[in-house]
Amino acid sequence: MELLKILTPIVAAFIGAFIGQPLIYFTNLVTRRKIKKIENTIESFKLFENYETQFKTEFILPDLKETYFYIQTGIQTNEKSIEKYIKFKNELSLNYTWKHIVAVNSYLDLSNDIIELKLSKTEKIKGKIALIILLIMILSIQQIILYLGLDLLKYDLLKIIIFSLIMFCFGIVLTSIIQPISIARSIEKRLRTTRQC
Repeated sequence: MELLKILTPIVAAFIGAFIGQPLIYFTNLVTRRKIKKIENTIESFKLFENYETQFKTEFILPDLKETYFYIQTGIQTNEKSIEKYIKFKNELSLNYTWKHIVAVNSYLDLSNDIIELKLSKTEKIKGKIALIILLIMILSIQQIILYLGLDLLKYDLLKIIIFSLIMFCFGIVLTSIIQPISIARSIEKRLRTTRQC
């Protein structure tokens, strides 16, 4: 019992040090790569700025716009749809960012002049079922921990770790199902209010 009280903060500190530092480095690396891609796109634009050819206006400039838009937003689209996405984001306003729009991109209909959100009833039901399963999973894990209590050290540590990893992975999958649907529903409500005015 005393050993557990001593080891828990030490193990937590080591895990935080060994996972936190590489995670921070990785996020900085991603940011630096994004900045470098933006710089390259701007340099490419400047390179072709002086040439007036059909190739430049029909291929180079649209491709540079698409590349820049993708780097900035994470959305791969053609040049004609870029304006639709910008209008859509401006229409949403509030705290909606490109990350929100990327999350719901599979539910967006770009066939008209105005982007429509198409969230089917089956998608909504799927999101509710995933949320219920996630809540049941959290409650069952809580009950297992309460049942085992401090006798956790009596059980095979490998089985506990494997069980924890499986539950963690299952939770990530459920969250990845729930989050886009949840964002889509909030965007849907926002669009109803902005488009009625």
